[in-house]
Amino acid sequence: EQKLLKFEIKDFSFFNNTFSGYELAGQKVKNLIRKGKWLFFLFERNVLAFHLGLTGKLLLNSNIFSHVICVLFFEKCSLSFYDLRKFGKVKVFDYKEWKEFLNSFGKDALEISFEEFKKLINSCSQKIKSFLLDQKKISGIGNIYADEILFKAGISPHRRTSLLEEQEIKKLYECMRETLGEGIKLGGCSIRDYRDVFNQKGRFQGKLQVYGKAGDLCPRCRKPLKKDIISQRTTTYCSFCQK
Repeated sequence: EQKLLKFEIKDFSFFNNTFSGYELAGQKVKNLIRKGKWLFFLFERNVLAFHLGLTGKLLLNSNIFSHVICVLFFEKCSLSFYDLRKFGKVKVFDYKEWKEFLNSFGKDALEISFEEFKKLINSCSQKIKSFLLDQKKISGIGNIYADEILFKAGISPHRRTSLLEEQEIKKLYECMRETLGEGIKLGGCSIRDYRDVFNQKGRFQGKLQVYGKAGDLCPRCRKPLKKDIISQRTTTYCSFCQK
């Protein structure tokens, strides 16, 4: 536990007009948790939430001065939030608001059981890529990981959820857990801006099989990979291997 001495805002466009940072000063951090793509700092009376978006990063004891959104000064360290393209988010809640916010998301992709996952898929009819990206159904899967999960499972991103057979759903569930687990083990995916708190790149990008590789040869069948837009996101897949 460390006490927050000062919350310094550098870019006020990320915050509402009533928040100054003084509300958090003097409170201790009691816990740090993640749900989906959100990271939550649990203070004594409030919760501070960060979503990194496409280019956000949180760095410990950083001396980088460009694209700083805010800086948290603790007793023994500082933590700075950066965002070049400003797609990230910062929110401050009281605990009642925070619990309501959490309830607006689906279960975390690494915590959901197979039975819950199957029930969700069977309850809707949409493209499976759209389903994986829908944070209200299942939280924590981004565009990179969705492409990799579907390739590993051998399922086309255009397949409708209502048409998936049980063995395909089971394969998808296993590939989801395996892919996300490997991504965490390798420190994330640093294709462009992502860094960990020590400003180190992740290593999962070296494991990518299809994401961002449209036109390259499929690592399985050696046919060219295709690219489409699904749910407004670029989607790369193999039309031969993914049925």
